[in-house]
Amino acid sequence: MNKLNITFVTLLIIALVGGVFVYLIIDNSKENIENISNSEILIKIEATGGLCPYGECNSELIIFNNGFYNSSTNNKQEKVGNLDEIDLLDLKQLIKNSNFKDIKSKPFTGTCPIAYDGQEDIYTFFFDKGTESISDCNYELNYDEGLFAKLIEIKTIINS
Repeated sequence: MNKLNITFVTLLIIALVGGVFVYLIIDNSKENIENISNSEILIKIEATGGLCPYGECNSELIIFNNGFYNSSTNNKQEKVGNLDEIDLLDLKQLIKNSNFKDIKSKPFTGTCPIAYDGQEDIYTFFFDKGTESISDCNYELNYDEGLFAKLIEIKTIINS
């Protein structure tokens, strides 16, 4: 074998081993995320509805109490990272100070976007003693200020 063939085979082996290593890291991170208990989750935001090439569109953003987040679209992991500490503290404070009974007292009276190929957003907040789920197709949510405005801001930062 000449030096060019040896170099090519060496690079091929390195690329193969590197690819397997990256696959194992990604695969293990998915498994670790699936095995995390609900007590470690701060909020899960699910969007469902609309049509994607292979069926209904869906996305999920999970933000954990430590600021780590995992974003997926159509069950494929898109982004992982950590929220800015100030955004995390603001979000926790807004969740703590929110009156969920008041939020749920305003029923949604329009047409849910899933009726015209749009998406429904479902926000699930995790607390020590349970969860609180709020759908924008069931309740009129204020996206101009407060908790839901902050969530839109965070989603925009993550998706940029």
